[in-house]
Amino acid sequence: MKKITLINLLFFSLGSIIGSGWLYGAYYTAKLAGNAAIISWIIGGLMMSIVALSYAEVILNKRFNNLSDAAAHSLTKNGCTLVSILTWIWTALIPPIEVQATVQYASNYFNWIRKSDVQNFELSNAGLMLSFFLLFIMFSINIFASNTVGRFNKLITIIKVIIPISVAFIFFYVIYNNPMNAFNNLSIGLFSEGISGMLVAISTGGIAFSFIGFQTAIFLAKETDNPQKNIPIAVFGSIFIAIVVYLLIQIGFNLSIPSENLSNGWSQLNFAGDSGPIAGLLAMFGFLFMSYFLYFDAVISPFGTGLGYKVAASRVLSNLSEAKIFPTIFAQKNRYGSPYYANIINFIIGVVFLSVVSGWQSMIAILCGLIILTMSYVPIYVLYARINNFMETSFKVKYFKTISFLSFYFCNLMLVWCEWAQIKSVFIIFAVIFLSINIINKFKNNFTFNPIFHIILPLHAISIATITYLKIFQPSFYFEIISILIISLTLLVLIYKLYSKTISLNKKTEDKKMAS
Repeated sequence: MKKITLINLLFFSLGSIIGSGWLYGAYYTAKLAGNAAIISWIIGGLMMSIVALSYAEVILNKRFNNLSDAAAHSLTKNGCTLVSILTWIWTALIPPIEVQATVQYASNYFNWIRKSDVQNFELSNAGLMLSFFLLFIMFSINIFASNTVGRFNKLITIIKVIIPISVAFIFFYVIYNNPMNAFNNLSIGLFSEGISGMLVAISTGGIAFSFIGFQTAIFLAKETDNPQKNIPIAVFGSIFIAIVVYLLIQIGFNLSIPSENLSNGWSQLNFAGDSGPIAGLLAMFGFLFMSYFLYFDAVISPFGTGLGYKVAASRVLSNLSEAKIFPTIFAQKNRYGSPYYANIINFIIGVVFLSVVSGWQSMIAILCGLIILTMSYVPIYVLYARINNFMETSFKVKYFKTISFLSFYFCNLMLVWCEWAQIKSVFIIFAVIFLSINIINKFKNNFTFNPIFHIILPLHAISIATITYLKIFQPSFYFEIISILIISLTLLVLIYKLYSKTISLNKKTEDKKMAS
């Protein structure tokens, strides 16, 4: 089998990072953070880089077959089941989110797609039907022509990278011709929306959603030559390039927005065509051809990303069935090699998600919560491997305790920044899965207590949920930073001691056996 080269691996990761996030990220981040949006992108990129270090160490450890195997070793088989189901759910939610991105952009030209009597974006009945139809097309392609997906994604990768850079240059051209407008926008101040707004923008403005795409290179680790060298370069190279691209777009967006649209502050920013903000702004500046081209990209790019994840979600559910976690019927494949029952379930989930949650921004906050929750367990895998000397890799992060703590801490902060309105859905999903696993084990007389799975994981979820809820009444930057710091440090110290104690007990057992 032909191996994926370093350059291709870099562009796979970069193509995933520059997805539908760039179409909305600058707008929503500006509304939440104002001029500090630039800092939001830098902080978000740096945080994800630290988390990526933990990911790289786990995925490049040959003792682990994959992330699910790492979860099975570190969190027990029950923990593996929990993480696998959470992973399936978030992969199943990306296609409807990308459909939402496509339809929301199209609403600028087709008013019947959205409800006209509400302030925030909400799909009309006709808009919902269109969304269901697009989701059905993804479903059909995945069922009957899955080989087409790879070719389709190759075609759109170049478009996904070139267009954002072109748009950024147009914004700077507008700024060059009207520098006084840029000065007026800057005069509003750097932290006009507060430090909390700058941080919340990382999780709810599309920043975390965008950078999560670095995982593509991680997932392809087994398919590249010299992964110990290629994976770190691809991951951190793609994150660095993406930070530069997103910063160019954000700076250009903030400084080119007509000052009169900011008369009520960044949080009240709105303008004609803001359902598709980048295209709407281009049209306002007179670049109609480019705005039309952007509308085309807003259909092709998110649709291609959603199609790729539609394939991934069906495979994840199929794998869960093969592992006998779900009924084996979901693993059945048709003559095209597609698990059609798994596709049907994922299609239904997509329809329900589109029906219940309105707007791209609300959708990505829930999605980010689910993804970041599974990401927060990766530093635990690192600790398990290091403490148990369960390592076979040339890629070892220096100061692994510090990096593991920072990765865990940053993930927990990003969970809190998802805000209670969205994150409560994430923890309800966690609670349902966690309780179901334990009830089934009790019913099958297969219950075995494990302190990390039965105490640490639910304590982690409850702690984050509690801080996120209390933040409604105590919206202080210092409250969330310090409280999450204490929680993260306490939980990791407990985990470290539990792993160390297990090793000590195992050693004593072995010594007794040898003595006898």
